[in-house]
Amino acid sequence: MQDKYRVFCALFETAECHIKAFEKLEFEPCIPAINQLRYAACHLKRSFQQDDPLKESECIKSAERHCQRAIKDVTEAAIDYVTTWVDEFEHGFMYVPISEEIPNHNELKTKLREAMDFVTSYNHDETEDATGRLEQYMKDVMAIQRCYEAGQDGLAKRVRIVRWKVLGAIFGMLLGLAGLVVHFCKP
Repeated sequence: MQDKYRVFCALFETAECHIKAFEKLEFEPCIPAINQLRYAACHLKRSFQQDDPLKESECIKSAERHCQRAIKDVTEAAIDYVTTWVDEFEHGFMYVPISEEIPNHNELKTKLREAMDFVTSYNHDETEDATGRLEQYMKDVMAIQRCYEAGQDGLAKRVRIVRWKVLGAIFGMLLGLAGLVVHFCKP
C-alpha cells in the first residue's frame, strides 16, 4: 500500500469497525457516520482522478477528515445510546441499590459524562491523539454496557425480593386491620 493512503485506510477501517459495533449495540445503523464514509470514498475517488499531486493530497486529507468525523459521529451516537440506556436501567431498578450489583456504578456514569463532554467539544481537525481518545471512549462505552448487562440479573432478583417483602408487609397490615375490625366489632 502506498504511504499516502495508509492513514486514510487506518481511519476508514476504525470507523467501519465502530459502525459495526454500534449496529450490534443498538441494532440500527448510524446513518451520519455511514454518510461520512460515503463522503470519504467520494474524496478518495477524486484523488485518483487528479493529475496534480497537491490536489491529490488535498483530496486524501479531505477523505481522512471525513473518516475522523465518522468515528466521532458513531462514538457520539454510542455514548448517547448507552447513557439513555443506563438512565432507563436506573429507573427500572430504582427500588434497589444498583451499587450492590455494580460496585463502580457512579464511576461508570462519570466515564460516560466525560466521554460525552470530549465528543461534543471534539474538532475533526485535531491530532491523532484525539482520534485515539475517541477510539478508547468507544471501547469504554461498549464495556460499560456489558457491566450493566452483567448486573441486570442480580438486580432483577433483588427487585423480586423487595416486591415480596412489600406484598408481605401489605398482607400483614391487612390481616392486622382485619383482626382489629373483628375485635372491635364483636357484639
